[in-house]
Amino acid sequence: ERDILPANITGYEAGAGASLLKLDKGSVDGVALDMVVIAKVSPLGRVVAVGPKTSTVRLLTDPTAATARGSAAALAGVRAQIVRKSEPNDQLIVKSCLVKGAGGGQMICESVETDTAIQPAPGDRVQLIDAAWPAKVRYMVLGDVTWVGRNDKQLLRYELKIAPRVLPSSIDSVLIVLHGE
Repeated sequence: ERDILPANITGYEAGAGASLLKLDKGSVDGVALDMVVIAKVSPLGRVVAVGPKTSTVRLLTDPTAATARGSAAALAGVRAQIVRKSEPNDQLIVKSCLVKGAGGGQMICESVETDTAIQPAPGDRVQLIDAAWPAKVRYMVLGDVTWVGRNDKQLLRYELKIAPRVLPSSIDSVLIVLHGE
């Protein structure tokens, strides 16, 4: 209970592919820059602005995070692993990758090499493994692979489209992870 803070979503950035959330908790409540925000045990993004009673979250699906400064630059891409369930209790790791925001509520990965023994496929899970994120959120599921094709810019790599597990437009509240480790 002392590691998380429930917060209500009070607003969204305008547009169908909104990449910012406004929350009703701020510095008075213990919120600080770069804190992770989750919903239904899936990371949504990080806090990029904090006021006394409000805060703003940049979503992992934001394609402009790579050009943003400060804490949002950490969202230029997150290390993840592609996982396939092989047996009822076993998981097979397909490959690690760098996941970036694609806009429109989607993410992409363009870093999976085509020479891997196990090829990524639609339905594979994508789990956060980035050491720059708190240990408490590592191995949470970012989303599911919805499409796999060749990367036109890098012919020896795949391009994966990833649908997040949680769409911010489908929820009213989130949890802010207060303590990093």
